[in-house]
Amino acid sequence: MKTLTQAQVNKKYKDKYVDFYGTYDYTKKQKMYEIRKVYSEIHENTTLGQDVGTAWEYMRWKEIF
Repeated sequence: MKTLTQAQVNKKYKDKYVDFYGTYDYTKKQKMYEIRKVYSEIHENTTLGQDVGTAWEYMRWKEIF
């Protein structure tokens, strides 16, 4: 499966909820992300694409009213 950098994930999956797996690539010396699933609405264990690799990862709350 293809892996993406943080910037690529943030741009490509902006405003989408993603289930991902992160690994560190020692040859490139950066964290890489494998996107497993993409959703338009929030699901368990997902985060917004623009939050991947930031302090907001898994921290946003969806208000249900």
